[in-house]
Amino acid sequence: MKIGSAQFEYLSSQCYSISLSFSPDYA
Repeated sequence: MKIGSAQFEYLSSQCYSISLSFSPDYA
């Protein structure tokens, strides 16, 4: 397991959920 890729996956999911909350059109 690569810690770096795991952190990237976590940050990506966070940014994705945040962007969805600000842009309901993409939901």
